Amino acid sequence: MSGQEKYKGVAFLPKPSDPKDGLAKVTLKISSLMDQSWPGISVTEVMVPPGTSVYNLMLQAAHDGAVEFEAVWSGKNWSHFIYSINGLKEMQPAAESYTVWAFGDGERNSFHRDVDLVSVKDGDIIEFLYTRFK
Repeated sequence: MSGQEKYKGVAFLPKPSDPKDGLAKVTLKISSLMDQSWPGISVTEVMVPPGTSVYNLMLQAAHDGAVEFEAVWSGKNWSHFIYSINGLKEMQPAAESYTVWAFGDGERNSFHRDVDLVSVKDGDIIEFLYTRFK
């Protein structure tokens, strides 16, 4: 079940038009280093309350029609694990490496926590990068 399907009953924010409404404007970047057939970098701005988790940011972006994603709950990490964005899914481990959706700030500094455990504030850049993990 996709993140969008699981949370259809959750109240989402309408797209705000007033920047002074107290919401945080977060830039969401999605790109791939591994799949050359993928359409390149996707950049969108998402408006959410300050302190919103990255997972809920993704839910809001999906509600706004900017992204599609699939995730599963990881009880071990007490967070969701996003394994597919806009149809590009992680590949199963090969002999020495596999592909993953890594996420971090706009300067490609990875977070060492999961998507439910990282919150955003106004002006943040969150980047999901499809890359090889060894």
